[in-house]
Amino acid sequence: GKYMLCTLHDYGTFPIWHKEADLCLVDLSTGKSEVPELVNSDDTDSYHSWAQNNRWIVFSSKRYDGRYTKLYISYLDKMGQFQKAFLLPQRDPGFYDAFFYSYNRPELITGAIKVSPRSWVQKINEQK
Repeated sequence: GKYMLCTLHDYGTFPIWHKEADLCLVDLSTGKSEVPELVNSDDTDSYHSWAQNNRWIVFSSKRYDGRYTKLYISYLDKMGQFQKAFLLPQRDPGFYDAFFYSYNRPELITGAIKVSPRSWVQKINEQK
């Protein structure tokens, strides 16, 4: 792709715990980097994943309540500008007010995951 997205934060290796963490877009052809305002917030914005077409991203952010990471989505246009990020929609408008879990490592995938968690554990235990 033409761009790389990375997370900037003051120190350490786990940016989700850093309030100052922001996403930074790097143009690989020019080396120019920017912290896109329409994607970032005053709270933690960190782990991210690109869509297969290199136009959409999903990322975790604590902007909703400052405590739990929620998933936000943004679109990168042909001029290399992100559009305003929006919270991943849910059927129930009150979903996020009652959901006390974090989405820490979002991934955009193109198909169903056909492996059960139990089979993963079994494979790991076989390797010991």
